[in-house]
Amino acid sequence: MLRTTNQGIVRALKNQVIKTENTTTFADYIEKCDENNWLHVDGGRVGRSNIMRQGMELIGGAQDSILFYTQFPPSPIVSELLRQKAKQGVDIQVVMSQLEDSHIAGNKFYKNFYRHFINRISDYDNVKVIHYPQGKVHAKLLAVDHKVALAGSHNLHESGVIMGTREVMLRSRDKEIVQCLYGWSNQVLESISDQAKTEDRYGLPRLVFGKK
Repeated sequence: MLRTTNQGIVRALKNQVIKTENTTTFADYIEKCDENNWLHVDGGRVGRSNIMRQGMELIGGAQDSILFYTQFPPSPIVSELLRQKAKQGVDIQVVMSQLEDSHIAGNKFYKNFYRHFINRISDYDNVKVIHYPQGKVHAKLLAVDHKVALAGSHNLHESGVIMGTREVMLRSRDKEIVQCLYGWSNQVLESISDQAKTEDRYGLPRLVFGKK
Protein backbone atom coordinates (compact mmCIF):
# COMPACT_ATOMS: atom_id res chain seq x y z
CA MET A 1 0.00 0.00 0.00
CA LEU A 2 2.66 2.51 1.02
CA ARG A 3 6.42 2.69 1.05
CA THR A 4 8.23 5.72 2.39
CA THR A 5 11.74 6.92 3.11
CA ASN A 6 10.44 9.83 5.21
CA GLN A 7 12.92 9.89 8.08
CA GLY A 8 10.42 11.36 10.53
CA ILE A 9 8.01 8.48 9.94
CA VAL A 10 10.82 5.92 10.12
CA ARG A 11 12.03 7.42 13.41
CA ALA A 12 8.52 7.42 14.91
CA LEU A 13 7.98 3.77 13.93
CA LYS A 14 11.33 2.83 15.43
CA ASN A 15 10.45 4.61 18.67
CA GLN A 16 7.12 2.77 18.75
CA VAL A 17 8.83 -0.62 18.41
CA ILE A 18 11.27 0.22 21.22
CA LYS A 19 8.45 1.45 23.46
CA THR A 20 6.37 -1.70 23.03
CA GLU A 21 9.15 -4.29 23.36
CA ASN A 22 9.05 -4.69 27.12
CA THR A 23 5.47 -3.87 28.06
CA THR A 24 2.01 -5.23 27.33
CA THR A 25 0.07 -1.98 27.78
CA PHE A 26 0.97 1.70 27.86
CA ALA A 27 -0.70 5.07 27.44
CA ASP A 28 -1.90 5.98 23.96
CA TYR A 29 0.20 8.66 22.32
CA ILE A 30 0.70 10.68 19.15
CA GLU A 31 4.17 11.38 17.79
CA LYS A 32 4.67 14.17 15.30
CA CYS A 33 6.86 12.97 12.43
CA ASP A 34 7.01 16.28 10.56
CA GLU A 35 4.68 19.10 9.58
CA ASN A 36 2.34 16.80 7.65
CA ASN A 37 2.59 13.40 9.34
CA TRP A 38 1.66 12.03 12.77
CA LEU A 39 1.96 8.52 14.17
CA HIS A 40 -1.01 7.51 16.34
CA VAL A 41 -0.38 4.63 18.73
CA ASP A 42 -2.94 2.80 20.88
CA GLY A 43 -1.28 1.18 23.88
CA GLY A 44 -3.80 -1.58 24.53
CA ARG A 45 -5.79 0.02 27.32
CA VAL A 46 -9.33 -1.35 27.40
CA GLY A 47 -11.97 1.15 26.32
CA ARG A 48 -9.54 3.79 25.05
CA SER A 49 -8.31 4.59 21.57
CA ASN A 50 -6.83 7.83 20.29
CA ILE A 51 -6.88 6.24 16.82
CA MET A 52 -10.63 5.63 16.92
CA ARG A 53 -11.18 9.18 18.12
CA GLN A 54 -9.05 10.55 15.29
CA GLY A 55 -10.91 8.44 12.72
CA MET A 56 -14.26 9.74 13.94
CA GLU A 57 -12.98 13.32 13.75
CA LEU A 58 -11.81 12.83 10.16
CA ILE A 59 -15.16 11.34 9.09
CA GLY A 60 -17.05 14.09 10.88
CA GLY A 61 -14.99 16.77 9.15
CA ALA A 62 -15.40 15.40 5.61
CA GLN A 63 -16.72 17.91 3.09
CA ASP A 64 -16.54 16.13 -0.27
CA SER A 65 -15.60 12.45 -0.05
CA ILE A 66 -14.81 9.54 2.25
CA LEU A 67 -12.91 6.39 1.26
CA PHE A 68 -13.01 3.63 3.88
CA TYR A 69 -11.33 0.21 3.68
CA THR A 70 -12.31 -2.05 6.56
CA GLN A 71 -12.20 -5.74 7.34
CA PHE A 72 -15.45 -5.67 9.32
CA PRO A 73 -18.85 -4.03 8.76
CA PRO A 74 -18.87 -0.54 10.27
CA SER A 75 -20.06 -0.48 13.86
CA PRO A 76 -23.25 1.43 14.78
CA ILE A 77 -21.48 4.61 15.84
CA VAL A 78 -19.47 4.73 12.60
CA SER A 79 -22.54 3.77 10.55
CA GLU A 80 -24.51 6.65 12.01
CA LEU A 81 -21.71 9.14 11.35
CA LEU A 82 -21.40 7.91 7.75
CA ARG A 83 -25.18 8.28 7.34
CA GLN A 84 -24.98 11.87 8.56
CA LYS A 85 -22.23 12.66 6.07
CA ALA A 86 -24.17 10.94 3.27
CA LYS A 87 -27.19 13.10 4.14
CA GLN A 88 -24.94 16.15 3.76
CA GLY A 89 -24.04 15.04 0.23
CA VAL A 90 -20.58 13.63 0.90
CA ASP A 91 -19.61 10.87 -1.56
CA ILE A 92 -18.73 7.69 0.36
CA GLN A 93 -17.05 4.47 -0.71
CA VAL A 94 -16.79 1.57 1.75
CA VAL A 95 -14.68 -1.40 0.68
CA MET A 96 -15.07 -4.38 2.98
CA SER A 97 -14.75 -8.15 3.19
CA GLN A 98 -17.28 -10.48 1.66
CA LEU A 99 -20.00 -11.67 3.98
CA GLU A 100 -18.75 -15.23 3.52
CA ASP A 101 -15.43 -14.34 5.14
CA SER A 102 -15.11 -16.44 8.28
CA HIS A 103 -14.66 -13.38 10.51
CA ILE A 104 -18.13 -12.18 9.50
CA ALA A 105 -20.06 -15.34 8.58
CA GLY A 106 -19.28 -16.96 11.91
CA ASN A 107 -20.05 -13.93 14.05
CA LYS A 108 -23.66 -12.88 14.66
CA PHE A 109 -22.54 -9.49 15.95
CA TYR A 110 -20.80 -8.60 12.70
CA LYS A 111 -23.83 -9.82 10.74
CA ASN A 112 -26.02 -7.51 12.80
CA PHE A 113 -23.56 -4.65 12.35
CA TYR A 114 -23.82 -5.20 8.60
CA ARG A 115 -27.61 -5.18 8.66
CA HIS A 116 -27.58 -1.98 10.70
CA PHE A 117 -25.08 -0.32 8.37
CA ILE A 118 -27.03 -1.20 5.22
CA ASN A 119 -30.27 -0.02 6.78
CA ARG A 120 -28.68 3.30 7.68
CA ILE A 121 -27.24 4.09 4.25
CA SER A 122 -29.47 2.27 1.74
CA ASP A 123 -31.48 5.42 0.93
CA TYR A 124 -28.42 7.31 -0.32
CA ASP A 125 -27.15 6.92 -3.88
CA ASN A 126 -23.92 8.70 -2.94
CA VAL A 127 -22.84 5.71 -0.82
CA LYS A 128 -21.10 2.80 -2.55
CA VAL A 129 -20.55 -0.48 -0.71
CA ILE A 130 -18.07 -2.80 -2.39
CA HIS A 131 -17.36 -6.33 -1.22
CA TYR A 132 -13.84 -7.41 -2.04
CA PRO A 133 -14.23 -10.43 -4.38
CA GLN A 134 -11.17 -12.26 -3.04
CA GLY A 135 -12.78 -12.57 0.39
CA LYS A 136 -11.16 -10.67 3.25
CA VAL A 137 -10.10 -7.05 3.16
CA HIS A 138 -7.05 -6.67 5.37
CA ALA A 139 -6.13 -3.11 4.43
CA LYS A 140 -7.14 -0.44 6.92
CA LEU A 141 -7.50 2.96 5.28
CA LEU A 142 -9.60 6.05 5.85
CA ALA A 143 -9.06 8.88 3.36
CA VAL A 144 -11.02 12.12 3.35
CA ASP A 145 -11.45 14.83 0.71
CA HIS A 146 -8.26 13.76 -1.10
CA LYS A 147 -6.43 15.79 1.56
CA VAL A 148 -5.81 13.54 4.55
CA ALA A 149 -5.43 9.82 5.13
CA LEU A 150 -5.28 7.48 8.13
CA ALA A 151 -3.64 4.13 7.40
CA GLY A 152 -2.22 1.33 9.50
CA SER A 153 -3.50 -1.55 11.64
CA HIS A 154 -6.72 -0.33 13.30
CA ASN A 155 -10.08 -1.41 11.82
CA LEU A 156 -11.75 1.73 13.24
CA HIS A 157 -14.25 -0.53 14.92
CA GLU A 158 -15.35 -0.42 18.57
CA SER A 159 -14.55 -4.09 19.01
CA GLY A 160 -10.84 -3.27 19.05
CA VAL A 161 -11.44 -0.48 21.55
CA ILE A 162 -13.46 -2.73 23.85
CA MET A 163 -10.78 -5.45 23.73
CA GLY A 164 -7.94 -2.99 24.16
CA THR A 165 -5.89 -3.93 21.11
CA ARG A 166 -2.51 -2.34 20.44
CA GLU A 167 -2.58 -0.53 17.10
CA VAL A 168 -0.59 1.91 14.97
CA MET A 169 -1.90 4.32 12.33
CA LEU A 170 -0.22 7.03 10.28
CA ARG A 171 -2.21 10.23 9.79
CA SER A 172 -0.90 12.13 6.81
CA ARG A 173 -1.57 15.39 5.04
CA ASP A 174 1.52 14.91 2.91
CA LYS A 175 0.32 15.32 -0.69
CA GLU A 176 2.67 12.63 -1.98
CA ILE A 177 1.61 10.06 0.62
CA VAL A 178 -2.10 10.83 0.29
CA GLN A 179 -1.85 10.64 -3.50
CA CYS A 180 -0.01 7.32 -3.19
CA LEU A 181 -2.78 5.84 -1.03
CA TYR A 182 -5.51 7.04 -3.37
CA GLY A 183 -3.51 5.65 -6.30
CA TRP A 184 -3.30 2.27 -4.59
CA SER A 185 -7.06 2.35 -3.98
CA ASN A 186 -7.77 3.24 -7.60
CA GLN A 187 -5.78 0.21 -8.73
CA VAL A 188 -7.73 -2.04 -6.35
CA LEU A 189 -11.11 -0.66 -7.40
CA GLU A 190 -10.27 -0.91 -11.10
CA SER A 191 -9.24 -4.54 -10.65
CA ILE A 192 -12.50 -5.50 -8.96
CA SER A 193 -15.01 -3.14 -10.62
CA ASP A 194 -16.37 -5.93 -12.81
CA GLN A 195 -16.27 -8.53 -10.06
CA ALA A 196 -17.32 -6.74 -6.88
CA LYS A 197 -19.89 -8.81 -5.06
CA THR A 198 -22.73 -6.69 -3.76
CA GLU A 199 -25.50 -9.22 -3.22
CA ASP A 200 -25.73 -10.66 0.26
CA ARG A 201 -27.38 -13.87 1.33
CA TYR A 202 -29.28 -12.48 4.30
CA GLY A 203 -32.14 -10.82 2.40
CA LEU A 204 -30.72 -7.32 2.80
CA PRO A 205 -30.97 -4.51 0.22
CA ARG A 206 -28.90 -5.13 -2.88
CA LEU A 207 -26.37 -2.38 -3.59
CA VAL A 208 -24.46 -2.23 -6.85
CA PHE A 209 -21.88 0.52 -6.53
CA GLY A 210 -24.36 2.72 -4.72
CA LYS A 211 -27.49 1.99 -6.82
CA LYS A 212 -30.35 0.07 -5.24
